[in-house]
Amino acid sequence: MVDNAYCVIMVGGPGERLWPASTKKRPKPFLSLTGNIPLIKEVTERIKPLFPNERILFILQEEHKRLAGELFPEFTERNYIIEPEPKDTAAAIGLASLYLPSGSTMVVLSGDHWIPDEDRFKEAVSAGTKFIEENPDLLLLFGIKPTRPETGYGYLEAGDLLAEIDGIRIRRVKGFSEKPNKEKARLYIADQKYFWNSGMFIWKKERMQGLLAKFMPELFEGLCQIKNGKEKEVVFKELKKVSIDYGLLEKTSSVAMIEAGFCWDDVGTWESLLRVHQTDEKGNLIIGEVKASDTSKCIIYSENGQVVAVGVSDLVIAQVGNKVLIAGKDRLDKIKQLLIEFFPPQP
Repeated sequence: MVDNAYCVIMVGGPGERLWPASTKKRPKPFLSLTGNIPLIKEVTERIKPLFPNERILFILQEEHKRLAGELFPEFTERNYIIEPEPKDTAAAIGLASLYLPSGSTMVVLSGDHWIPDEDRFKEAVSAGTKFIEENPDLLLLFGIKPTRPETGYGYLEAGDLLAEIDGIRIRRVKGFSEKPNKEKARLYIADQKYFWNSGMFIWKKERMQGLLAKFMPELFEGLCQIKNGKEKEVVFKELKKVSIDYGLLEKTSSVAMIEAGFCWDDVGTWESLLRVHQTDEKGNLIIGEVKASDTSKCIIYSENGQVVAVGVSDLVIAQVGNKVLIAGKDRLDKIKQLLIEFFPPQP
């Protein structure tokens, strides 16, 4: 790994589709959904062999800093970048770039991704940083070969081969497609040129900032004000919520994609847990203290209580404290909207 590379881990939003386990006070990265430790701990342990502690940074909100501190006693105040309020990935990544030395290579990861093949992941990150050192004008994304017609992810269309480093291919990105319908997603899988956009990136700090200045001038001006001493809280109140993909990456031709050869999932819904865990003989996924009888094809999650299920099928039942979700598996897309209705945003 090059010695000017820094890893920035975005701790992310509340993950409403995994309510009641994931909430604003304890978002998805701090949940143990795929194993015995929280997702953000998995992410950090995965990249520690590549980066010394002083070059691992977390961008998160103040209310989540305590949770991170409990998980990571080895890190200090210098490892945490406080985002005043969530303004999506463009603002978060831009803010993080202010804390890196000149000439730095930024490896930007999400704090809630599941990647079981750690060796292939580390090989891809190493190859990607080498590529950016040799091609500092490009922005590098991680493309994942789709395994199903997923309509909740963005897709990348791969173009010409640019390089092959340690057997890992890197291609030009020809285009983006955001959350296609099922029919189009099936066509993408058959086409073989399309990859999931994983939301992981590698680029030079100054190159990314320069493109922010070109395509997102209001954000860049705000970052300059922060750099010159203006309070982050004041600047962030005026910023719009824009993703780095929509605000920058989809507007420039300077984008490349590494063909990531590892299994990946963002574990964003209750049903996504079925791709991570094995089910029992009746197709149930049981996590926690649960007793099920005459029950099939259910996802039942109990964090700190007891759940008894009798004679039901195709349901998601999730219990956390005094909150309970009961939903048909084919109605899970309604969770986010219902939460807005039940718990409207405070002015």
